[in-house]
Amino acid sequence: HKCHRNVHTRQVTSEWIAEELLEKLRKNPNMTISQMEEVISEKYAVQPTKWKLYRGKWRALEILRGSVAEHYASLRSYMAELLRVDRDGRFEFLLGEETTFRAFYIGFSALRK
Repeated sequence: HKCHRNVHTRQVTSEWIAEELLEKLRKNPNMTISQMEEVISEKYAVQPTKWKLYRGKWRALEILRGSVAEHYASLRSYMAELLRVDRDGRFEFLLGEETTFRAFYIGFSALRK
């Protein structure tokens, strides 16, 4: 029997890659796509596409860091906490069209005195 092993499989998804490499990416979020490919191919003898690896890394980092929307959602509570701690400070959001976030100005009262 001389069939070659098929290392390209549709069963390797970006979700699966994210799950498999979550802990490695937690320790090293700057892991390259080539390093990810090496880990997956050595451990499972499959060859995922670069695009699947990229999407898998993006998904894993989103799980670890939270989505961008979650971060923006927490800005108001962050500003409230700053106002609680520094009542004389100046903290404001700069919003663009249709309340699009542009900037967050932080001015501590101790720096103005």
